[in-house]
Amino acid sequence: NTIQSIFCCCCCCSLQKRQVRTQISLSKDEEFPEKYTRHRRPWFRELPSKKRSNRDHGQPSKRKPLPPLPPSEVPEEKIQVKALYDFLPREPCDLALKRSEEYLILEKYNPHWWKARDRLGNEGLIPSNYVTENKRSNLEIYEWYHKNITRNQAERILRQESKEGAFIVRDSRHLGSYTISVFIKARR
Repeated sequence: NTIQSIFCCCCCCSLQKRQVRTQISLSKDEEFPEKYTRHRRPWFRELPSKKRSNRDHGQPSKRKPLPPLPPSEVPEEKIQVKALYDFLPREPCDLALKRSEEYLILEKYNPHWWKARDRLGNEGLIPSNYVTENKRSNLEIYEWYHKNITRNQAERILRQESKEGAFIVRDSRHLGSYTISVFIKARR
C-alpha cells in the first residue's frame, strides 16, 4: 500500500511543468530510509521490543486491516455555461470563447479561471466572468415571467391589465440577465 500526494498550482500549464510527487510505502516489510529514522527525526519512535518480536517471528498481527481507500475524486456534476462575450486565448492553455456558444465546465481551478470544453472537444482555461450558467429556470412556473417578449410587448400587456404595481419579468437582450417592467398609472 502507498500514499501518494501531488502538489501543483492552479493553472493547467503550470500543472504540467511543476508537478511534484511524494510517495510513502505502508508495507510492514519495507524499511524506512535512513533519513526517516530515530536519529534524524526525533518524532519517530521505534515500536516496543515485545511487539516487534511478534512481527519478527512471523506471527499474525491482532490488529484489523485498514479499510480500503475512498475514491480519489468525487465526481462533480458538470455545469453547462453560455459565453457572454468573445475571449481570445492569451496563453497556450486558454480556450477561445465565442459569444452565445455553450461550454461544459470540467473544473473550477479558482474563482476567476475555469477549465472548459467546447462543442468540438477542445479544452482550456476560460475567465469565469465571461460566462453564465446555462440552467433551466424555475421562473417559467410563474405567470409574471415571460421568456421571449420585447419591451413593447411587455408594455402592451401591462397597459391591458391596467393594474397599479403589476409587473412582468422577461429575458433581457443581454444574455443571462432579466428585465422587469412595472405598470404605474400616470399622475396628472
